[in-house]
Amino acid sequence: HAQVQFDKVVRIDQAALSLKSGVAIASAALDGIGQSLNLTLDGKLPEADTLRVQGIRDLAQEPNILTEDLKIDRPEWPAVRGGLVFLWEGHRKQSFNWNPQSRAFQDNTFHHWSQARFDRHGVMVLGGGTYTVTDGGSGIYSQCGETGKLTVEGVITPFNLYQGSASRTSVAFGFGKPEEPNVALVQEGNQLLLLIRMLNEDKTEVRRVELGTLEQDRPHHVLVAIADGALTCYVNGAVAKQAELKGTFAWNAPDWSHGLYMGGLPGNPYPWCGRLEGLAVYSAAFDAAQAAKNHAVYAKTLAARPVAKQIQLSAKLAAKTRIPAAAEIAPYRDTLVVNEYDVVRVTQGPYAAPKLRVLQWGLLDTRNTW
Repeated sequence: HAQVQFDKVVRIDQAALSLKSGVAIASAALDGIGQSLNLTLDGKLPEADTLRVQGIRDLAQEPNILTEDLKIDRPEWPAVRGGLVFLWEGHRKQSFNWNPQSRAFQDNTFHHWSQARFDRHGVMVLGGGTYTVTDGGSGIYSQCGETGKLTVEGVITPFNLYQGSASRTSVAFGFGKPEEPNVALVQEGNQLLLLIRMLNEDKTEVRRVELGTLEQDRPHHVLVAIADGALTCYVNGAVAKQAELKGTFAWNAPDWSHGLYMGGLPGNPYPWCGRLEGLAVYSAAFDAAQAAKNHAVYAKTLAARPVAKQIQLSAKLAAKTRIPAAAEIAPYRDTLVVNEYDVVRVTQGPYAAPKLRVLQWGLLDTRNTW
């Protein structure tokens, strides 16, 4: 398989695509938006290849036609991809899941709820909302059900170590009935837990397995592998937990619209608060060497990010913008206003100006509350 992402919406109805290596392209389909093209191939790609493109057009009144050949770059992460059925690296990065009906990969279609958003690195920020993926759980359900194996991988950064009960703090995803997830990574206090539905000796139950201790505002590369009655959890490339997990997966068919969710269930007034990225699910069980390999690659990504300079100061509100009424900006609900503050005291970093203006974003709800 191969995925091509464009910076604008395109059409492929008059396009001709071929690979320089000669590997045949069995099918080519755009996602629902028209910015991502998924290719299914009749063979494996060589280490280096080129996609020859003719006739892909944008939607301008006088269409621009893409004619240049595209070099195929193999993504560094995941370094190990055997059994991959779901992947989300980050916003505008690798993102797809396996569709058991079409027997091909399809783009992930995300829906955000409340104030969930992506930051400048494409990381999912869940400080007051959740994300769901339409039909994102069906491939996990079918493929892991066939193999009886599962590996869940993700980078989890909690904002706070005490966020309430486990039912309000799902940190990665679950699929199946909302009240009984097939699989979920959950924060409970400063502990990371795995919830998983298992059938053992004719009894079905949601097993709870403590995986390790979380640290506030620190990224944790978590990888949980399950196969043959055993569970191994790796945190930042090292073994953090090993446990017996007898039985077979007793999963419910996933919901089409909410079958895969991040940060908790939509509408939950107390969603999990933190950052998520690098989420992947496999219908295979990783060993220690494979877990360390994937962690090493992602650790480089985290280390390469520039750290933003910070200024810390005390300020007093001097002037504020009037929040518009919902009717004034309908059908939109997002508002961006600017407020002005008098600087009282600078405690960190250089800031010499007597005033500070801050852009502040808000979302108008049905009660016209910002």
